[in-house]
Formats: sequence, structure tokens, C-alpha cells
Amino acid sequence: MKQPSVYLKMRVLGAVDTAAGRTRHERVHAVAAMTFVDEDGHPRQFTWRTIQTWFYRYKNHGITGVTPQPRRDKGETRKVTPEELLEAVNAARPHFHGKRLNKGAIYRFCVEQGLLDRDPPRPDHLLPLRPRIQAAHARKR
Repeated sequence: MKQPSVYLKMRVLGAVDTAAGRTRHERVHAVAAMTFVDEDGHPRQFTWRTIQTWFYRYKNHGITGVTPQPRRDKGETRKVTPEELLEAVNAARPHFHGKRLNKGAIYRFCVEQGLLDRDPPRPDHLLPLRPRIQAAHARKR
């Protein structure tokens, strides 16, 4: 489901101000039970925690707090560049000569040999390299 618009978020926050209840907590829970209709005509309901988060952001940062912001690290590699990963996998590949290639085993071997740090990457990050690894392994046979 798509992200709610700023307009819809502001309607929800406005409902918090007018909802019945003695405390803000009670009003947020009352609004969480309501259903709102977005600009496309789809009914939307939000959890009390989501509404509380929007309220906090609006209170501390104003309208920009509820406006979606692009990631600050967009376009950057987070942990290991693909080139470094490919280099580590190519260095580990001779160890697996004649054995079945397993991305978890390759990852563990790279960590043991110090080719990669413990955290980056998770074994499922090797998935895009899998066809290239298998093709290179088949050429060596």
C-alpha cells in the first residue's frame, strides 16, 4: 500500500485535536479507531503508534516532520562495494574447487580468511553474484 500523503496525515492529526478524550493518549486511541478516506477514495486506518509518531514529529519539526524525506545515503553503498565483494568471492573461489558452491559457505570462508568483515554483507547479498559465480566455477571444471 502506498504511503499516506501529507494532507491525509494532517487530517489525522487534526482529528486528534477534536477527538473525545481527556488525555492526548485517549484521543490518539480514539482516532486510531476511525477510518479515513485518502485522495484516491480508498479507506485507510492507522495504528495508534503511527499516529503518535506523526504527532511527535509534527510537534517537534512542524510540517516538514511529516513530509517524506529521501534517504541521506541514497545511491551510496552502505557497507561493501560490489567490486570489493566480487574480489573477495574470487579469492575464495579456489577453496571450493570440486565442491558445491553455497553462498553461506563462501561468506563464512571470506570472514574466516579476513576478506570480509563480520557484518557486511549478509549472505543473501551474494544472490546477485550467484549466476556469475556459478558460471566462473563451471569454466574452471
